[in-house]
Amino acid sequence: MKKVGYSYSAEHSIVYEWKINGITSFLDAANWSEKFEEITSPAFSTGAKMNDSWYLQLLKSDSDSSNSKSRMTLYLHSTIDTTVRAMFAVFILNNKKERLYMNLNHNLVKQVNPKNFQYGRFFSSSIDSWGFINFAVIDELLEKKDEILPNDILTVCVNLTVYDDYLQVDNSINLMKITTQKLSEDFEKLLISKKNSDVVIFVGDNKFDAHRFILTTRSCVFEAMFSYDTKEKKENEVTITDIDGEIFEKLLEYIYTDKVEYLDIFAEELLEASDKYQLQGLKEMCEDSLAKTVSIENAIRIIILADCHNAKHLKKFTMNYAVINLPTLTTTEDYGALKQFQPFLARALVQKYADGIKTN
Repeated sequence: MKKVGYSYSAEHSIVYEWKINGITSFLDAANWSEKFEEITSPAFSTGAKMNDSWYLQLLKSDSDSSNSKSRMTLYLHSTIDTTVRAMFAVFILNNKKERLYMNLNHNLVKQVNPKNFQYGRFFSSSIDSWGFINFAVIDELLEKKDEILPNDILTVCVNLTVYDDYLQVDNSINLMKITTQKLSEDFEKLLISKKNSDVVIFVGDNKFDAHRFILTTRSCVFEAMFSYDTKEKKENEVTITDIDGEIFEKLLEYIYTDKVEYLDIFAEELLEASDKYQLQGLKEMCEDSLAKTVSIENAIRIIILADCHNAKHLKKFTMNYAVINLPTLTTTEDYGALKQFQPFLARALVQKYADGIKTN
């Protein structure tokens, strides 16, 4: 036994896009006016536990003595009265949705590794903020407006991650290897080995050794077969004449393991078998498999199959497909046979098609 302690902090991330239209008039005014109103973004949140709230603020920077170019300053503000641990990067999206970052020379550049521009920060109160004084040079934005300001829109983004408070977990773990063996895998071995089998099932020329307890637990049909004073119960033998040996083998595979290898190949036959032996899980798997294969060529056949075996979901899905494609389906041989031998299904299709026309 080993004692292990953990400190865990969940992180919540967001990339927030702030689109500012009519930006060139704002930037032109910033070039000649010493003062102008700042622009403030809507509030946004990462969804962290402390119900964090943030907004961006864009305004003009004062020119320094070494460079007279006007610049834009961007502030990231927190609006909650608590300490927040955060990491973030800000950038501009150009007309190709590429990220542009301000480098040390105050030029906007494409950056392959934005982590170089990530900033860690503790926000301690609602008046706290983090500013990027040289976020962008106004002249550069205007000179490259076709690239940076498509349709006169400036897109400012922040990649923000907020970290929850640390949680402490003190736990004990057993260093012994934990087995991953599943019950279905044990049952599969039982089916293959035939160990302790107590029932023999004859299907055509095939003989299957099985276990009464598993059969009766999984299928109410087998349960009834072995619950009364029947030949099967007395002799522990079952003869099945209305199912193919290969299909019954797949049926047993599902009974023992809850899965069927190559299900799509046997889905139609297994739908019928699962209905007979009341294996609802297998029946639903077959319905899903068949629904993926519905086409003009087989839609009528699948509708008939689903109707015969009360596969409600498959029937509904295929009926909807048939209604959408009814003008084409009515020209097929299958539809002619449907009208002749199962006219109630044909009428149901036509009625559903007519109802759809009325609704539209």
